[in-house]
Order: sequence, then C-alpha cells, then structure tokens
Amino acid sequence: MTKPYIIWNVNGKDYRLRMTTFNAMQVEKQLGMGATEALNHLMDSRVIVGMLWGGLQKYHHGMNLREVCDLYDDYLAGGGNAEKIIDILMQLLAQIGIGDTESSAEDDAKNVESPAAGDTTI
Repeated sequence: MTKPYIIWNVNGKDYRLRMTTFNAMQVEKQLGMGATEALNHLMDSRVIVGMLWGGLQKYHHGMNLREVCDLYDDYLAGGGNAEKIIDILMQLLAQIGIGDTESSAEDDAKNVESPAAGDTTI
C-alpha cells in the first residue's frame, strides 16, 4: 500500500510531506503562478521552498516560511542539493494530480536496497 505522504530526511530527521489541494492553492498564491507554471521554475529557490512549505503543512502544521527556509538550508548543508529535491517536488505535484504517480511507484520499487525501502528519502 502506498503511503499518503513522502518522507524527506534532513540531517537524520524525517519529515512527512503531503500536498493537499488547499495547500497547493496557498502555494500558488504565494508564488504568483499556478502549479503547472511552477514546473518551469523548479530550480528557483522560492518555488522549492514554497512547495516544501505546502507539503509540510498537513503533518507539520504551523511551520512558517522562515522555518522552511532554515530547514532547506540545513538540507543543503547536510549534502542535499536542488537537483536532488526535484524528485520530491515532482512527487508533491503528483499528489495534486500534476504528473505521473506511476513513475514514482516504479522509482520506489527500484530503491528496494535503500536504507528506507519503500519510502522516498532524500
């Protein structure tokens, strides 16, 4: 069974990400563009942080934009990079119906040997 959230690991701590329609609308409002247009700007830090903020709200409600910026900075300092986060962003978009959820399931199946098999940990 597929989990209703994505695991994003930052310095050994797991964060559950789930983009809801309401939070997607809030992110679109913050960004001043729709989610489909944001696809063309996935390497922009405001899109990355905005989408992470939206994904964090369901399970980490109340985390503000500054805290998400700090969390993303911690992720980068711990060896993450913008290219690695694209997979997470694409999965968040798939949760609201933009993109292919099948490829995410196939990618999960390929990562069986990863430490958190079945979870998408970056």
